[in-house]
Amino acid sequence: VTGGFRGELAPGIRYDANALFSTVIFNETYQNDIDPQRANRALKVDLVNGVPTCRSVIDGSDPTCVPLNVFQFGGLTAAALNYVYAPTSTEGLDKETVLSGTLTVDGGEYGIKLPWADSGIGAVFGVEHRRESLEFRADALAIAKGTKEISGAFNVTEGFTEIRVPIIEDRPFFDELSLTGGYRFSKYSTNSKG
Repeated sequence: VTGGFRGELAPGIRYDANALFSTVIFNETYQNDIDPQRANRALKVDLVNGVPTCRSVIDGSDPTCVPLNVFQFGGLTAAALNYVYAPTSTEGLDKETVLSGTLTVDGGEYGIKLPWADSGIGAVFGVEHRRESLEFRADALAIAKGTKEISGAFNVTEGFTEIRVPIIEDRPFFDELSLTGGYRFSKYSTNSKG
């Protein structure tokens, strides 16, 4: 969402202010990711009466385990794959706020100019504030597989000005000679949460 307003305070003095608010929502889900703990249990198999059986079934720690035979062509059964496959998801929220405003002054409207120039001295003054934040979360399976969660934010407040002084305009040997200068001050504040 963005919006603003602009106008004239007096002849040659104009203002412009605007704001922007942005939110990005990120959701990602993998339906057939592999659960490394289940895969580890499915690969640890002993024969019980000639039948491949997970050790976790034998010791009772996971009676739902289905052996995963990776050493034989066609050994990956649908039941074994259903056992090791698991959905996993991550989500994020990114927010940004920008507030800014400028004031423009045309000194020519008030006769503020050098004698060899037709244009007046002009200046711009402005301020801007930005804030950005990010939160990135993952479920337990994604974290177990190495995904890192993170969150943090920063903001910056800036002030700036620019001045233009026409020195000579439309004179012999000079189409235009002017002096321009600017200054910007920025103050950053960070707040990392993770």
